[in-house]
Amino acid sequence: MGISTSIFDEDYNSLELLKTYLGDDEHSNALAIHSDEYDFDAADWNRVVAGLSECALRARIGNLIALSFSQANCVATQTDVNLTRDGDSANKRFVAPFKGSVVAMSINCENARSAGTCIVNWRKGTVSSMTKGTLACVLNADPTQIDTATQDPGVETFTAGQVIDVVVTTDSGWAASTTPSLICDLILSLGD
Repeated sequence: MGISTSIFDEDYNSLELLKTYLGDDEHSNALAIHSDEYDFDAADWNRVVAGLSECALRARIGNLIALSFSQANCVATQTDVNLTRDGDSANKRFVAPFKGSVVAMSINCENARSAGTCIVNWRKGTVSSMTKGTLACVLNADPTQIDTATQDPGVETFTAGQVIDVVVTTDSGWAASTTPSLICDLILSLGD
């Protein structure tokens, strides 16, 4: 019988722990709950173990959601200019439905940087008062096109109802070919 698991649990630590306590092919339970007598087959057993593994993983890192922000033409000499959501210039912010924390972000520029520096930050607060987080992505001499940053859940938190957005700052020397598009993905862990 093969035990399935979530694609999110790459190291399988929680699955192995659950298998040891709950039983599998090598470790049988005192009462075989996957027998025909109880109408609980191998597929049911797989779903139970996979579900418990997913619960253990979510307890460890929370429920993750990804927000995507972009700018169609990332030009030089910008200071804290909002990236937009869904390509809509009026849609620049996300209102957090629950408390949580920022755990990762990444940026991808359409063309490789040839000069200058581009910094992308996330912010939280209210529409009239935003505070920058410390997690940021930077394109300069290295890396020139893609950058990522991660941190543990709970390091930089937000509360339910706070506004979250992403801003870009470029220096006067910033260049990345003609009209380079910039995309930022921000990963939130909800419920921290």
